[in-house]
Amino acid sequence: MLVAALQTEPSNKGIYTMYANVRIILQTAVWLTLLAPLVTWGAVFTVQTVTDIDDALALAATNGEDDIINISSNGGDSSDGTYNLTAPLAYRSYEDYAITIQSSDGDIITLDAQNQDYRGLYIRTYAENAHVTLKGIIITNGYANDYEGGGGAYIYAARASITVKNSSFINNLGNPSSSKANGAGLRIKSEEGGSILLDSNIFKGNNINGAGGGLYLDAGIGSTVNLKNNFFDSNNAIATGGGAYISVIAGTLDLTKNNFNGNATSSNGAGLYANLFYDCTIVNISDNTFWENRAQNNMGEDMYVIADGNKNGFEAKVSIENNSYNSLNSDVGNDLLVLRNNTEKECPSWICRSLIPWHLAILLQSNNKPDNTTYNPTPISF
Repeated sequence: MLVAALQTEPSNKGIYTMYANVRIILQTAVWLTLLAPLVTWGAVFTVQTVTDIDDALALAATNGEDDIINISSNGGDSSDGTYNLTAPLAYRSYEDYAITIQSSDGDIITLDAQNQDYRGLYIRTYAENAHVTLKGIIITNGYANDYEGGGGAYIYAARASITVKNSSFINNLGNPSSSKANGAGLRIKSEEGGSILLDSNIFKGNNINGAGGGLYLDAGIGSTVNLKNNFFDSNNAIATGGGAYISVIAGTLDLTKNNFNGNATSSNGAGLYANLFYDCTIVNISDNTFWENRAQNNMGEDMYVIADGNKNGFEAKVSIENNSYNSLNSDVGNDLLVLRNNTEKECPSWICRSLIPWHLAILLQSNNKPDNTTYNPTPISF
């Protein structure tokens, strides 16, 4: 048969085709070998103990890959997703790769620093693509025992982006002997560029002698900062910014649909204190609720905005619209300030639940107060 003849006696054309195919395969193998060091496949760690988390963080810092650390909600000390820390979890990397730390299956897990002399989590990255993401984690009972602050967590990214989502920072403390330690719940710092996103987080019951009871955020030149759907409740800072202290050197700041309730300070901005350094900074503060925040000197109890942080006589461009509040104070120049449709003293209930995402409201059910109850937080004396 013709087919049999072709199989046993291949033509010259068939031999040339075979050689060509072999050459293509060899060339492909060579290219894959050469490109292998340039391709990032990423490493995924699934952990169930504190030791596992420590080991994964150590490996991720130097493995030359983008890394994801999934912390199991079925792990921890009691297999219930609670991990009792005996030292701070730490990640420091000079590589140009991203790190994600998250709950493995979407459930919330807890890192409990147990009210000892250390914070819950410490992260530092230095390269442009060394992005940091934290998702679905509660950090509680941490303590900032040094000047860097961040009793719950400290996150530093020199030039990369930072994302914190669906997480909680509860009952963390700052060093009572230092007014330079800032951010009892969470301290975030970037040097230049990159974006910072905080989405649907809870900051509750954090206290510090410095600034930023719930959050202290320090964004460098060219940063894009976005806070949305976050809840700041019953945080205290002796210095300023009971709920949150946000500093932007030059860039954009967008605060939308956040709730600042029952925060306190001995100075300015019990709910929010914003310091805008260069006049090229653009700020939008809209659709937020500020309610029952207390500043002992009565300066911007709910919100205090400094638009000329470098004091050169030129203010940043600030838009403050459609917010509900008790007391607002700002030194923003009238020529650059958009201030409209803000409603004073009209909050439908103590926590204004219409603006709180449903998954945050579930976590806060045990903290409900009657609508006719006045909440008067007292700043904590260290």
